[in-house]
This record gives sequence, structure tokens and C-alpha cells, in this order.
Amino acid sequence: MNVIKSELYKLKHTWVPWIHILLPIIYALLFWGAAKVTTLKNFPIAEIYQSYASILGGLLPTIIGLLTAKMIDMEFEAGRFQVLLAGTKRRSQSYLGKLSVLLLGSFVAITLSIGIFTLLFGNQTLADGVAEILLLFVGIISVYLIHLWLSLAISGSASIGLGFIEMLLAFLCMTGLGDKIWYFLPCAWPTRLTSTFLLSKQMTDQSLMYMELIKWSYVAIPMLLVLMIGSLAWFKWWNGRTINE
Repeated sequence: MNVIKSELYKLKHTWVPWIHILLPIIYALLFWGAAKVTTLKNFPIAEIYQSYASILGGLLPTIIGLLTAKMIDMEFEAGRFQVLLAGTKRRSQSYLGKLSVLLLGSFVAITLSIGIFTLLFGNQTLADGVAEILLLFVGIISVYLIHLWLSLAISGSASIGLGFIEMLLAFLCMTGLGDKIWYFLPCAWPTRLTSTFLLSKQMTDQSLMYMELIKWSYVAIPMLLVLMIGSLAWFKWWNGRTINE
């Protein structure tokens, strides 16, 4: 908890907390406005919610790439990662503290985005809103692990570049082309998990959702464990980047 408090204090006078607050509000208001004045108003409410959550899930990898790059660049500028590497007795605490703050910010942003849109539009139960938030959040954990490693090992620019590529892949996986491969692409998990859940809500037979979740879990759980354990093991021996790097 002390490490998390320290990480939060570092962000106190930066624009990072505001991004987690303002972006969800702006996105919810823009989509709500579009649903009122464009052809979206002719769509069923269930399809509007599905589009909202799916597009949000597709945009998240780019936002994650930007935020992770910014936070790691701050560590580099503050002392060439010396605070991050020597600030705790165990390096795993520093790594998990940084990851926890990133995930906490995203959880707040996702909750705001879904919550505000639900308040504006209505016609959605609390249980459905909570399910969407949890599915989006679970879907981004592996994405954060990838971007955190990339930002530390290579550069923030690499994280940003990968974020844009992941966004394109995520939107591609929203089509039929991604039906058989999205399980293996963490960037597609947020959008496919939420769209599968919302699509199943429109059907009387819920077996599609359960089958998709089971297939996904067979891939996602081992992949998440490998990413987490591998990242912690790598960070234990990592000594930072030089100015030239």
C-alpha cells in the first residue's frame, strides 16, 4: 500500500489523473449525442449499448499505450529509473505498485464511461453495467502487462506505436475475420468479451456466451500467468535504460 500511495503521489500534479476522468466523460457525452442526432437513433437500444462498449474496448489499447509510456517516461526523466529500482526492498513491490496504479486508473475510467452512458441513456440494469465494467477491466490486464514491459525494456514510443496497431487489430476482430483468432490477441479481449456478453443478452439461449468464455479462458489464464510471472522475473534483473537507449 505504501508503494501504491507513493505512485499516486507522483501523479498528483500531472495530467494523468485528469485523463482517467475527462476522457470517459467526453466519450460518453459524444456517443450519447451521436445516438440522439445521427442514424444511431434508429437502432435498437441493445445495439447502441453493444456499439458503445465494443468501440470503447477497441480504443483502450491505444489509450493504455499512451498512459503507460507517459508514466514510464516520467520515471526515466526523474532519475533514470533509480527511484523505481531502488525505492523498495523488493523489486516486485515496485513493479506491482506501478501496475496496480495503472489498473486502478483504468478501472475508474471504465466505470465512469459505462456509468455515465447508462445514466444518460437508461434501459440497462445495474447487473449488466457491472458485468460490462468487469469484462472490460479483465480484458485489459494482459494489455497493460505487455505495454509496461515494452515501455521499460524499449521505450514509450514503442508502447504508443503498438497501441495503435492493437487498436486496428481490435477493430478488425470485431468483424467475422476475428471469430477464430481473437482468443489469442489480448488487445481484442475487451471488445470481444463485452460484445459477446451484450449479444447473448439479446438471445434466449445463453450457451454461445458460455462457450466463448470457456474457449477464451483456456487461452487467457495461461497467457496472463506467463506474462505476470515472466514480467516479474525479468524486472528482478533489469537495470534500467541508458540515455542512448
